[in-house]
Amino acid sequence: KLLETVFDTSHNVSVLITLIAVASHTFIGGFLAVSRTDVFQALIMLAGFVILPLTLIFSTGEPFSGLGETTGFLSPFTEAGGDPLSLVFMLSAVGWGLGAFGSQRMLQRFMAVESEEKINPSRNIGAVWVVAIFSFGFLFGLVARPALAEMGLLDAVTDPERVYFVVSEQFFVPLLLIGAVAAASAMVAPDSIASLVGFAWGGMGEAFGPALILALYWRRFNFRGALSSMVAGTLVATMWQIWDGGPFDLFDMAIAATSGFIVATAVAVAATLLTSGPGERVLSTFDRVTAPDYRPSPAVEAAA
Repeated sequence: KLLETVFDTSHNVSVLITLIAVASHTFIGGFLAVSRTDVFQALIMLAGFVILPLTLIFSTGEPFSGLGETTGFLSPFTEAGGDPLSLVFMLSAVGWGLGAFGSQRMLQRFMAVESEEKINPSRNIGAVWVVAIFSFGFLFGLVARPALAEMGLLDAVTDPERVYFVVSEQFFVPLLLIGAVAAASAMVAPDSIASLVGFAWGGMGEAFGPALILALYWRRFNFRGALSSMVAGTLVATMWQIWDGGPFDLFDMAIAATSGFIVATAVAVAATLLTSGPGERVLSTFDRVTAPDYRPSPAVEAAA
């Protein structure tokens, strides 16, 4: 969408350009390239979401005009029209949080930490970044509408996911940086960015989240339980993406991680209890990780 908006390229051409960019830096540097570009992208995103809303505030006559026109917009317990939040909406919101447990992009951050001593500082930096990016992103959404309306461009923006690009093009010199897009998915099913991200995020949460949590906190958890959990979570994620409607419109959830997380957890527990426990080597590793003062017996240490 960035390339289509700024350079007026077709959808498929934009996807191919993005694919070339992503594949190039991955082949050149692998994990190190991904880690460094993640930091660079995070700083660029934060800078953009700080600069843009502040620029709009100081360059627009009434930057916060029209906020009271939409009933219930600023209430966290109602939809934009003022109606109470539905059960499906709340389950979808919970799913965004559950998806974090299985997100490969988040697990990758833990892999990149140099030592255990840097876990807590890294957590604090990540938390500050998340709060800042969402706060300034929300502020940008509030002030972008009055700014575009003042310039007579509001009617031209039919897709809300292009607002950032349109504002950037109108208020700044068009110097841009291209992020990753799933090329095949984007060509086959050119859904909205939010829809694609929701499907991927929920799928990772369902497929890997329960297995990761149980592996960290349940000593009895075994390979068959983990494998069964990943298969069940993947199947539920796929079914929820394909099906519509259902009882209480449950299959219309924007992100299905809540339902898949529950199913995958139940399957993991059942498969683990119905099969033999992990071997001594796995138990020794679990004890060593969860109890820093643990000292294995000479026989176990030799086997490990």
